This record gives sequence, structure tokens and C-alpha cells, in this order.
Amino acid sequence: MKKLLLVLVVVAFIVPVMAQDIPVPPEKASAEEWIQYYQQREALANQKLSELEQDNQELEAQLAALQQQLNSVETWTEEEAALLDEFNAKVKEYTVKRGDWLSKLAEYPEIYGKGNYWKWPVIYRANRDQIKNPDLIYPGQVFEIPRVLASEWTVHQGETLRKIAGYYEVYYKEGYKRWKEIYEANRDKISNSNVIDAGDVLTIPRP
Repeated sequence: MKKLLLVLVVVAFIVPVMAQDIPVPPEKASAEEWIQYYQQREALANQKLSELEQDNQELEAQLAALQQQLNSVETWTEEEAALLDEFNAKVKEYTVKRGDWLSKLAEYPEIYGKGNYWKWPVIYRANRDQIKNPDLIYPGQVFEIPRVLASEWTVHQGETLRKIAGYYEVYYKEGYKRWKEIYEANRDKISNSNVIDAGDVLTIPRP
């Protein structure tokens, strides 16, 4: 079937083009001259067909390699599957109870674990629409618990690129040094790197 399609391509598009390079015999040419003319066209067509078949084989090999890569991506190893299950088991939301405060709940085993009280700003920043004062949270409030690094960031009043880059959930540790990466990724929104507007949604570039 594939070869038939290649032949049709050759006949429909390639042979007419190649024929332009082969001088057409004069109107009163002999039968032998016409036979030679069509033999030349046939030889060129067969040559081009052979080249197309070779190209087709190379494309099929590339397609098979890509399919193999895709299959490997879609197949989880036992270790990867275990990590995925562990991540899915972690709570993504938390309902505030009486006696909770941000640094306290950040240490809960189901949140960030013992010793991680210092991550309370991550919870605060993810829920600023509900938390007006980080020292005041109320029973019944449902907070998002961030589990992955941010891929975008909604600018709040008073924030700068350097400040945002330094947040734990953005670039953590000495991430403030990477503020230029955010600037370059959002040049269409930021005309002055020293001035960003509250409400802007910035892309956080990742390697």
C-alpha cells in the first residue's frame, strides 16, 4: 500500500517535473526515439521512487524511536510510582481547627512535618485572599497547602521581583539572585524591572 502511494506521488508530481529536463522528441521523431524518451522518463521515475522509499524507511525508523521514547515516558518505574502515590496521599487542603496558628499547622505531620514551622509563609502566601493578618486565622477556614514550586505568580501589593524570587516556593534559598530570570520571562508585562503592578500574573521560568 505504501509503495503504491509512493508510485502515485511519483506519477502525479515528480514525473511531470522530471520530464521537463528530458528533451521531447520532435513531432516527426521515429518510434525508436519515442521509446528511448519514455525509457529515460521511466528510469528517472524509478530512481526517484527508490530515493523516496529510502526516505520513507528513515522516517519510519525515526517514528519507531519516538514511539519507544513515548512508551518509556508513559511507563512508571516502581520507585516513580511509589513517589507519585506518596505525593497523591499528601493533603492539598487543610481546614483550620480551634487553637491552630500558621507556624503550628505547618509542623503537622500531614502538612510539612516536625521542624518545618518556618514554612508557614508558604501557606500564608497561598491563601492571602483569606488571611488578612498572618497572626489571625479562624476555625473553618480551608487553606490550600502548596506541594510544588510555583509556575506562575500573582503579584501582591509591595512585592518586587527580587522579593518574589526569594520565596521558598519560587526559587527558595538564595533565589532572590534569580529575579532577572523572572524579568526576562515577562518582558511583555514588565517595562521597568523596578516596578511591577499588583494583580499581574508572572510566569516563573523553570530549567
